[in-house]
Amino acid sequence: MTTIYAQGSKNYFLLIDEYENLMDIDRSEFTKWICKEITPLDGTLFLQKSQLHKCEGKMVMYNPDGSEAEMCGNGIRIVARKLYEKIGIKNFYIETKRGKIKIEKINNDCLEVFKANINPVELNKNIIPINIKIKGDEFINIDMEFFDYKVNAIRVQNPHIVFIVDELDIKKINNYGKMVANNRDIFPEGINLNFVKILEKNKIFVITYERGAGITNSCGTGMSSSSYICAKLGYCDFNVPIDVYNKGGKVKCIVTNNSVDLIGNATYEKEIFINPFKKWEVSKIFEEEKKCYQSYIDEIKKELSTNLVSYIVE
Repeated sequence: MTTIYAQGSKNYFLLIDEYENLMDIDRSEFTKWICKEITPLDGTLFLQKSQLHKCEGKMVMYNPDGSEAEMCGNGIRIVARKLYEKIGIKNFYIETKRGKIKIEKINNDCLEVFKANINPVELNKNIIPINIKIKGDEFINIDMEFFDYKVNAIRVQNPHIVFIVDELDIKKINNYGKMVANNRDIFPEGINLNFVKILEKNKIFVITYERGAGITNSCGTGMSSSSYICAKLGYCDFNVPIDVYNKGGKVKCIVTNNSVDLIGNATYEKEIFINPFKKWEVSKIFEEEKKCYQSYIDEIKKELSTNLVSYIVE
C-alpha cells in the first residue's frame, strides 16, 4: 500500500488512505510495528468514510504504543488535507472518536494550512480522568501533591493537564510524565501534560508529554488546551489569534467560549510504499514542501530568544 509520511508542527504521522476500501489488518499492531520501523513517527492516521450526517470523512488515529486516541489536533490537519484533495471543498466536517470537527482550508503562499475547530471544551471534574477529591467543579489552579505547579485540567477531546511554568525543564517534564503513566489509581486513562511558558500577552511556548508517546515536538489538542487555560487565567485573550510556539514550529489558536480554532501546517514529506509487517521503501520525497517548512522554521527562530530557540528541532 502507498502511504504518506507527513507532519503538523513536526508531529510526524503515517497517513493511510482507506476512503475507498478498508484494509484487513490489525491497525493497533500495525502501528506498533511501523513506529519501530520508521523514525520519527508519532502515530498512524487512517482516513475513512463517515456514516455521520454531513461528515465528509472520518479520522482514526493510533499512538505508537497501539492505543487509539480520541482525537489528534495536528493529525486531523493532515487528514483534512488528504480529504480536501479528494473532494475539492474548502469547508467540511471530519468525524473523530468524540464527535465532528469543522475544517477550513486556509490560503497560504507556501505552506498547506488548515484550521480545525476543536470542540467541545470540557472543564467539569467529572469529565476529566483524575481520581482525587477537590472543592468546586473544576481542576483550575489547584494544588496536587504530585506536582510543584498549580494544576489546570481540561478536556479538549483528549484530557490534558496544563501547567504555567517559569522555565521549561525537560528532565522534570519527563519525570512527571513517567509518574503519571505509572500511577493509574489517580490517572486511570493516563493524561497529557502541557508545560506553558508565557512569552507575552497572546504569545506562549508549549511542550507536551503525551500519554503513549512521551515528549513530542508538538501536540495539537495540547496547544489548544494550553491556549484555552491561558485565556481563562488571563494570560491570553479570547477571540484573538494566540501565537503558540512549540518544539516543531508554531501554530495559531483562537479561543472561544466552548471551542478552539487550531490553525497550522499539514506538510507532506515522503510517499512510502509498505507491505504490512514485512518491508517498506520510500517512493517519493516532497522536497519543495520540506524546504518551505524549513524557511518557516527559520523565521520562527528569529522571533524567539536564544534559550527558547534551543528547543526548536531541526
